[in-house]
Amino acid sequence: MPISKAIYDLLNGNAPVAAVVSTRIEPGFQPQGKAKPYINWEIIGTRVEPDYDSFAGYEIIRVEIHSVATTYTAARSLSLLVRTAMSVLGPQTTGGVYIHRIFLDNETDIYEFNGGYEHCHTVSQDYSIHIKAQ
Repeated sequence: MPISKAIYDLLNGNAPVAAVVSTRIEPGFQPQGKAKPYINWEIIGTRVEPDYDSFAGYEIIRVEIHSVATTYTAARSLSLLVRTAMSVLGPQTTGGVYIHRIFLDNETDIYEFNGGYEHCHTVSQDYSIHIKAQ
């Protein structure tokens, strides 16, 4: 899906984000035991907004991005870098997708304790990505 490439390009193309996670930026959930920190995301919905000329104006894609680390401080710091990387306030083309703007809708802190050996801190951010309909 083109939006996944655009999300990857926004995150991986941001030097501070890449310095922290290297290439550990992927869609979907990651396997238990994966090296941290990492970023993953999932698309949680798409809505089409028609414009005045056609039914295919803009799409608003809801994306949940997770900043995952072994400590709360590291997860929170990574989430701030992600927020900066995802701050698109004006039109730009990224990963072949015309992005009109991106809004942060919600942010949640999550702590997981899996089976007594793996602690995982996550900051989950919900974004609305406004793109030109494809």
